[in-house]
Amino acid sequence: MKRFLLHVFAFCVLIAGLLFVITQITDRGLRHSNYSGFRVWNDIRNGAINADVLIQGSSHSWVQIDPHILDTALHTDSYNIGMDGYSFDVQYARYRMYREYNRKPKMIVQVLDYFVFNKTTSLFDKHQFLPYLDNGYINDEVTQVGMPAYYHYLPFLKYQENPEYIDVGLREFFDVKHWPLTVYKGFQGQDRHWDQSQFDNFRHNFKYITPELSDETLNDAYRFLDSCRKEDIKVVFVFTPHYYQFSQMVAYKSKYIQFLKDIASRYGAAFFDFTNDSICYHKDYYYNGTHLNKWGATAFSLKLADSLKTIYK
Repeated sequence: MKRFLLHVFAFCVLIAGLLFVITQITDRGLRHSNYSGFRVWNDIRNGAINADVLIQGSSHSWVQIDPHILDTALHTDSYNIGMDGYSFDVQYARYRMYREYNRKPKMIVQVLDYFVFNKTTSLFDKHQFLPYLDNGYINDEVTQVGMPAYYHYLPFLKYQENPEYIDVGLREFFDVKHWPLTVYKGFQGQDRHWDQSQFDNFRHNFKYITPELSDETLNDAYRFLDSCRKEDIKVVFVFTPHYYQFSQMVAYKSKYIQFLKDIASRYGAAFFDFTNDSICYHKDYYYNGTHLNKWGATAFSLKLADSLKTIYK
């Protein structure tokens, strides 16, 4: 019986060791992949950005601000680290990881929306974090949101829900296949068009939208702004355009934007509000009520660049 148990134990150790090695290879492969949003994470981790102008926010950053346009207009080097589906709490963790591997920027363009300072409550595209859980900032934040804490101790379990990423990581590591780059400095313009029926359904289901705030996330924002002030990093708050009929659904819009302006003023940040810009009235620039398509992103990026010219040196 004792011999049998020893054989079972040895077998379990062998399997665990094999799984650990496969996980390590998967992580390393994904850390060099362009697949499914990993490129930006990898540029951050590899210290390959070091931008003078850093753009961050949610999808309102990721799909709407083109670094090429900013670089051309400002004669600078910019990069967009916007995160689809995440509020400032997770954005801040990504920024701290960025600073761990990259030098400080001269300017940070912080994109705002009606939920930017809400608390993130679910992990959207959870797989994107898996190769980077060895970073304390990322691991601590996503664990609070719902990433299993035991992944830190049993890392070979983290791909159990997404085994396809093991395949991607192994292919990358062994040079079997490399995926094409789909973003430019983190930006990905959307080749999509307005869907009126979808917007009508949205307005039918949501009569009005109320901005949401979390004290915990606001405290993250205050820490971020205070650290930028101490490091002499210029912060620019940018509230991007929304289609005007969506804005009409927002309760307390003026009070909310004034609240954000007061925060900017308190910490010496600039504030550019595009929620009443002429772009808000061009339906062809949008693919839904809050997101610009690639044509709208070009028009907006040009306007943003003109605004930034007044303060960027």
